[in-house]
Amino acid sequence: MNMKVFNRKELLMIVACFSGIGICYGLQYSFSIFFVEITGYFHSTKANASLIFSLTLLIYGLYAPFIGILTNKFGGRYIFKIGAFIILAGLLLSSFAKNIYQLYLTLGVISALGINSVGFVPVTIIITNNFKEKRGLAIGIATTGVGVGAIIIGSASRLLIECFNWKIALAILSVTSFTILLFVSNFLPLVPREKKFKIDFRFLREKDFWLIQGGMTCGALTVQTIMLHIVACFINKGASLKTSAFSILLIAFIGSLGKILWGFLADFFKPVTLYFFACSLILTSLYLLLRVKIPASFNSVMIFSLLFGMGYGAFAPLFPTLVFEKFKDDFGNIMGLLITGNGIGAFLGTYIAGYLYDLNGNYNTAIIMLMSVVALSMLFFAVAFKRKEV
Repeated sequence: MNMKVFNRKELLMIVACFSGIGICYGLQYSFSIFFVEITGYFHSTKANASLIFSLTLLIYGLYAPFIGILTNKFGGRYIFKIGAFIILAGLLLSSFAKNIYQLYLTLGVISALGINSVGFVPVTIIITNNFKEKRGLAIGIATTGVGVGAIIIGSASRLLIECFNWKIALAILSVTSFTILLFVSNFLPLVPREKKFKIDFRFLREKDFWLIQGGMTCGALTVQTIMLHIVACFINKGASLKTSAFSILLIAFIGSLGKILWGFLADFFKPVTLYFFACSLILTSLYLLLRVKIPASFNSVMIFSLLFGMGYGAFAPLFPTLVFEKFKDDFGNIMGLLITGNGIGAFLGTYIAGYLYDLNGNYNTAIIMLMSVVALSMLFFAVAFKRKEV
């Protein structure tokens, strides 16, 4: 038995994917910190400010099929390099924004195109195309970049904002992200291994595709809504900004550990069973969030973040594993289209949560909505994978 898990080429590929997805989600999740700053700077409602970041999620979804196809055709190296230049342009332009409407274009659209060129879709396609064995573990390790990126970029964002302001923070992040991505892209293959470029959408006629689409969309809606609004939510419940911002860092850290654990377990246990367990942790965390007493204590922030972080950590390694289990022959195109639904769902969830806050003065109604959505996600996957066993 060969005890060596990955060779040098594979390890460098994982490092590049780890870095790309770390920057992608590190920037995306740090938006919860920028969200508070931008809302105050432009004297905006939460719904209008949410729309900036909701747009990034919508673009993420609409762009996903195209980035999936392009990654399959051209390989990860060129896609990462192009993404680096777009991130540089988008974040730099955002740092010069004079009103919130300019941010809809620069941060909501342009930056989103660059961020998602190095994110979940290209990374999972690169790994799936190039790893025949230990695929679940490779995806699990690479996607820990989500948590590590969120911790590093989230901490750096808060520090830069405190030292300077949110505009200078965006400018510094743009240059740093560009430099790192341009370097690590050289570790990626020029073309996908043993994959021919093709477009075949016959799977759209299959019920399992739409069931998985529903399950993933509901899961993504829940995670992205929490990741954008959780800082504002804990502030609304009486916690300090420092304590509230800590929730993002703790969720990211626990999520990173979870991604490795869930990815490892996915090579040995049924992924759908693991997904149900992860959703149960998220449901528990949301119930506890709903019951938090005002003012929110540090312990309540910590307990929520631990449970939610461990549950959400399953999504990144389990989603592609579940899709690959059903659709092995055309994973790239299918994964891209599934992410489209995720982006649309996340766009609606993040905006609706902001609207419900403006309407009620708190996030309780939004939390109840998210609990229902998680339960619906479990139902979709239960039906999809029960059909397989019949």
